[in-house]
Amino acid sequence: MSKKFVKCDYCGSGFLRYQCNIRENNFCNRKCWGKHLSQQKRMQPLSKWLASNQKHYQIARVEPIEVLQMYLSPEEFQGYLRGNALKYLLRVGHKDEPKKEVDKAYQYSKWLRQAVNGKIINPRQEED
Repeated sequence: MSKKFVKCDYCGSGFLRYQCNIRENNFCNRKCWGKHLSQQKRMQPLSKWLASNQKHYQIARVEPIEVLQMYLSPEEFQGYLRGNALKYLLRVGHKDEPKKEVDKAYQYSKWLRQAVNGKIINPRQEED
């Protein structure tokens, strides 16, 4: 695989990155990515999806889904998203209201599409 020299979107330092790993946003390390995310959270309003309506998701500045994307490999993270989408689809009508479970499966499917396309997930921002 070829490497390309890119600049960090947060601190501006240059680094080498594999061509296949180049995304919309490039960060030289997890620290810069985390700082970028925390700044983003202060500026953006909460989305209207489930997390914005549930207080247990609003405790921290960074949501668990963002931490998972930070620390898991892309393949592990995509597997996590795929598994959660499947979990909610398989239990439709057995635990919560069917609409609520289908909505959760749909949200994980949207996030999976974003992850497959190399995008960073922001649960506070709607993206179709």
